[in-house]
Amino acid sequence: MMLYPPRSTLQLILYGFGAVALPLILSLGYAAISVDRMAEQSKHTLYQGVLAVQSTQTLGQLLITMERIARQHLILKDTALMEAYQRNHEKFQATAGQLFKLPLNPSDQAHISQLITAENALFIDISTETNVANITSRFSALTDLSDTVQYNSNQLIDHELKLLKQTAGEAQNTLFRAAVGLVPLTLAFVGIFSFLISKPIRQLELAIRQLGSGKLNADIAISGPRDLRDLGHRLNWLSHRLSELEQQKTRFLQHISHELKTPLTAIREVGELLGENLAGPLNAQQSEIVRILRSNTIKLQSLIENLLNFSLKNDDVQTNKQPGVSLKKIINAAIDSHKPALLSKSINVHTDLHPIKLDADPERLFTVMDNLLSNAVKFSPRQTNITIKLFKQNQHAVISVADQGCGIAPEDSLRVFEPFQQISKPADSAVEGSGLGLSITKEYVNAHAGTIRVIDTGSEGAHIQVQLPLQADNTVAQ
Repeated sequence: MMLYPPRSTLQLILYGFGAVALPLILSLGYAAISVDRMAEQSKHTLYQGVLAVQSTQTLGQLLITMERIARQHLILKDTALMEAYQRNHEKFQATAGQLFKLPLNPSDQAHISQLITAENALFIDISTETNVANITSRFSALTDLSDTVQYNSNQLIDHELKLLKQTAGEAQNTLFRAAVGLVPLTLAFVGIFSFLISKPIRQLELAIRQLGSGKLNADIAISGPRDLRDLGHRLNWLSHRLSELEQQKTRFLQHISHELKTPLTAIREVGELLGENLAGPLNAQQSEIVRILRSNTIKLQSLIENLLNFSLKNDDVQTNKQPGVSLKKIINAAIDSHKPALLSKSINVHTDLHPIKLDADPERLFTVMDNLLSNAVKFSPRQTNITIKLFKQNQHAVISVADQGCGIAPEDSLRVFEPFQQISKPADSAVEGSGLGLSITKEYVNAHAGTIRVIDTGSEGAHIQVQLPLQADNTVAQ
């Protein structure tokens, strides 16, 4: 459970989105900072490069102009030419000073300083110098020094571009490493919050399945957000409430079944006395009426016993197991008990029974076969067949009952074993069953550690199979 669980599922989902989006936001923020820093650096590099190129080109052009003016001044001795030279000199000094302020290495700055000093000395001496050759050689030296400064400036630009490229590469590598590191973190957040969100939902699903399967005594505990925990408390209350209602229903069925058995027993005894002519001889019509009375009292008594057995099914089914119980004898006894119904509908029973014995409760197993055969007779049309097989398979005794009736749909193959479930009613049945026969049958089979299921044969009719476990020392031939 979370240390500080959120108040609602929506809040937990928002927490999850926030946690998953956080690494992405951090990555985007770092990328934005890196791009901004690179843009600033590239802007600075571009500014310095343009300034260096312009300054060095200007210095070279000024030297050419100043050399021409100086030659003319030495020949013509014109003051206007000297004034023009002075203006170019001042511009040269300003441009060289601006270039000197750039972040150059010490050797480049020394060359610029040397260029400034040499040009300034030439300006001082230009008014007294009369030797044109000397002036030309000094301007040639200044031009060479200016070319050196221009070359060094170009080298500076190349160096700054390399630094910018290196910075871009480092930023790219850093972003890649951050992405590689943030992907597992993001996936971890996704996994954690997916688990936190899905866990209470799975718990709710399990709780609902427990309620649907009739497990009403198990406590329901839901972890997670407060609204889902509150829902778990309500499901827990519902479970206990359903358990109370189930107990009330069981007590009601026990009481009503017990109260109905006493007058029904008296009615059945009266019918038996009349049928035995103890109250005097009966004519044919009266005997038929007594027969109908006895038949219906027997059916009604069977329904009441089923209700009583169902009212006790929530308790552990008590079995009185006996050694060496013959399943073949039990099946034949069940068939004999249904002979009147089989004859009345002209139904043929085909059997293939292997002699198998096991430790079991014969009364419970007879009820199992009686209910299976009763359903098969009830839903079989007239003049059809019922097939009953008993054989051994994988250390189990298998009882198979198949009829040629309306069958059981695949979607109803589990529901038929639930209490009070009647999938269909035969058209020629005058008495509607209670819907408890197969439910009680399943309880008795489970009490013998067996299983019962509907076999989908793909053809018309129902096919129900019971499997009862065998032991190596209790399977003997009859």
